[in-house]
Amino acid sequence: MISNTLAATIVALLINFSGSTSSNCFGIRYRTIKDSRRSVGYISSNTETYRLCDRNLLKDNAWYRFSSVAGGEMPTTKPSLKKCGTYIPIWMNGSHPTINDGVVPRKACANIPFKSPVGCGYSYSIQVRNCSGYYIYKLKAPQHCLLAYCAGSKVFNCSSTDSNGRCFENQPPFINMPDRLYALENSKWQIVINATDPEGYLMHYEYLRNTSVKSVSINNEIATVRVTQSGNVTLRATDRQKLKSAPHTIGIVALKCRCANKGRCISRKRVSTKQEDISNYTCECVKPYFGPFCESSLCDNLPCFRGVNYFVQEDRCTCEKCPPTLEGDGKNCLLVGDAYVVLADMIIDSVWQWNDSLLNKTTVLFKQQTAELENKIAQAYKSTKVFWTVVVVGNHKGGVVEFLVVLKEDLDNPLEPIKAHARKNNFGNFQVNPQRVRIKDHEVVEGIFSILSGLQWSDELLNSTSARFKTVAFKVANEV
Repeated sequence: MISNTLAATIVALLINFSGSTSSNCFGIRYRTIKDSRRSVGYISSNTETYRLCDRNLLKDNAWYRFSSVAGGEMPTTKPSLKKCGTYIPIWMNGSHPTINDGVVPRKACANIPFKSPVGCGYSYSIQVRNCSGYYIYKLKAPQHCLLAYCAGSKVFNCSSTDSNGRCFENQPPFINMPDRLYALENSKWQIVINATDPEGYLMHYEYLRNTSVKSVSINNEIATVRVTQSGNVTLRATDRQKLKSAPHTIGIVALKCRCANKGRCISRKRVSTKQEDISNYTCECVKPYFGPFCESSLCDNLPCFRGVNYFVQEDRCTCEKCPPTLEGDGKNCLLVGDAYVVLADMIIDSVWQWNDSLLNKTTVLFKQQTAELENKIAQAYKSTKVFWTVVVVGNHKGGVVEFLVVLKEDLDNPLEPIKAHARKNNFGNFQVNPQRVRIKDHEVVEGIFSILSGLQWSDELLNSTSARFKTVAFKVANEV
């Protein structure tokens, strides 16, 4: 029986199973057998190669309905050998029930020669139900071959036979499934192989070697498919008399899941014949990411000092350590130690599309573009041992960028690495004219530090001539 989880992934129905529409048989699932060779009136010839063998054809303890031009009732009297398309026929010992009888037990007998009791050398416990116009039988699969259940009694004119002397040709199964299915990349799902055997017998299922979808497995009629990219799955069904269906190829279209940051796509169906059933998905985000495609996080406003990496932890944005030459909490970083600072500017000729938000140092656009530019400037000084860091101070209309280059010591031409980098067009998205890179000011600055506690702020501390400033400065200097 198929589980609820499996049933949710099934896109095709197994049509060779039927459900009774009669009210007294409602809900019973049965398989319909349409093989006229089961008629008591059909005699197998001595040269016939493929006699019916219900050990291979039937599923044990399953409900069946016989439906062919020969008739649909099991005989209640003993047929002779070689009847019913087999060597040893099986008949029902007992009468058929009425509608009001419901399900009744009966004995099915195999007419084994030279075995007592006569006509019932082997017996099987079966069940029968009257479905108002036809009967269904819950049959046991025989343990031996060349035994088969009989059904119907009409006699046929078999003047036209094949080379094996068969009056009724066994027909190969066929597959009725869509030619194309849609699913998400890197998804796993299951489908029922929708195959029909004209005689209603059990089948074996397989996928062929020209299948380009690499991960396919088949268990009975259930195919499990794992899709990593678009491809094809070719299926084939074979009946128990080894007749094969025509190969059926299904094109699998794998659609990309665009949920970012390990988000998971949730679609209405795992696999479907309709693209919109798959493409209209929603994203199930992993905390702390959010948004239609899990593209947003608490770090989107770039709260850290430029060049400092960050990560989201416990619903907050955490900054990593400041660069080696700076100290701070990662959000605010201060230079430590004496340094040679060059104030310069450059003009970016193209690519940088101006936006007034570039004037505001707190905007994401400012932080993103200046971080990229700072990285390019730092690369220019890669081979320079005296380089410490670079900070973009601000932007001005016309593509003017003002920045600080912090060095461990003075250089004869401190901006030459930037100009050389520009001449080689190594600024990526920024086109920098080396002739328009210039020094505005430079000086040696001494080390600074922050007083975290013990100092009560006053605006007088901004005036170096005030008594308040001189008192605090004396105390700090004395401690140093």
